[in-house]
Amino acid sequence: MRSRWKPLPTQSEPVDFKNLAHQIAAFIVWVFVWYSFGEAGFDPIRFRNPILVTTQSAKSDWGDYGQSYQIAYLVFFSMVVVHQTVCIQVAHVKKQTYNPWTKLLIFALSSVLFVIILSMLRR
Repeated sequence: MRSRWKPLPTQSEPVDFKNLAHQIAAFIVWVFVWYSFGEAGFDPIRFRNPILVTTQSAKSDWGDYGQSYQIAYLVFFSMVVVHQTVCIQVAHVKKQTYNPWTKLLIFALSSVLFVIILSMLRR
């Protein structure tokens, strides 16, 4: 009960708002670039018209309406975010300062920006 109202020095740590703002800014940059990637080009990665499934279309139509692209888009985003979360947890356990600009995030940002630039040059 004592730790709930008055934590021991080993149970808490002071909040460093500068590092917290740095981590949040890195995440916002990643989300902005990833969203821009999904909206770039002539055919953005999103559902334009929702799929209306009827009994007739369910029996005859096995086509892809773009849902596999949407799922792959979300899975790749989730993989980078989960990797960043694990890095935060490891830094917290090791009592190290966390740097959000990991090799994976820099690679993902640079490759996504490269694809966006190529799609703009293709027009």
